Amino acid sequence: MTIEDLKVVITGSREVDESLVRNIREFVDKVAPCTIQFMCGGAIGTDSIFVEEFAKINGAVTIYTPYIASRHLQLRSVYPDISIVETEARNTAFHKGMLLNRNRIMVNQSTAVILFKSNGKGGSWYTAQYALSKGISVYVESRFREGDLGYEGNQLLLRYGCKKLSEFTKLLDI
Repeated sequence: MTIEDLKVVITGSREVDESLVRNIREFVDKVAPCTIQFMCGGAIGTDSIFVEEFAKINGAVTIYTPYIASRHLQLRSVYPDISIVETEARNTAFHKGMLLNRNRIMVNQSTAVILFKSNGKGGSWYTAQYALSKGISVYVESRFREGDLGYEGNQLLLRYGCKKLSEFTKLLDI
């Protein structure tokens, strides 16, 4: 598999701290020159930080969302290379299952999932679990201190045998 063949889902918590932002920025600086296809759900938190940071340098990222929100359109007006894919019919009433469906659509198209932060429940956790059930590699941010709040899912996934995020960047030779 070449770098051009990589289709990577970015996921993580809506709860943002300085460490998370720094880790996302460092990752983006490493991967932005590559021709990897990145996708994310466009949620507030990890997704939106990644999209904005990546779009500043590279531009090409795809947001999958049940419905296009004004914040997605605002991002695309600044970064026209952002693609937005709606995963639900517009006349469908919103329910939380739409978010799980969106995540599964992304994972089913991916070759890897990168999880920046998970507390062990919620969408990012279920996305990582679904990817593992499909045999898709999950790379987990491992630069956190034992006891840091919000990273319990990262700890569990590393114990389950997921790879550290640093292994992903080594895979790219960067």
